[in-house]
Amino acid sequence: MDTWAPGATGTLLTQDAGHSPGDTLRTTCTHDAGLRKQLPQLSKLPPRYVVWGDGTGDEMCIGIMTVSPGKS
Repeated sequence: MDTWAPGATGTLLTQDAGHSPGDTLRTTCTHDAGLRKQLPQLSKLPPRYVVWGDGTGDEMCIGIMTVSPGKS
């Protein structure tokens, strides 16, 4: 995935990940807290501890992966 957008509930890879039987597949999420400075409504707020949740102010990183055979 190249970019994430608010409201995106599904994301597809932009290219084939290439996998073989027995491979271990992992997904990771990263967060850049520095980006909050770009939003006027957030830029003046102090940092806070964030835990998982489904609200817009919560950490919403969750990975559910479906793997299917490639086209032959």
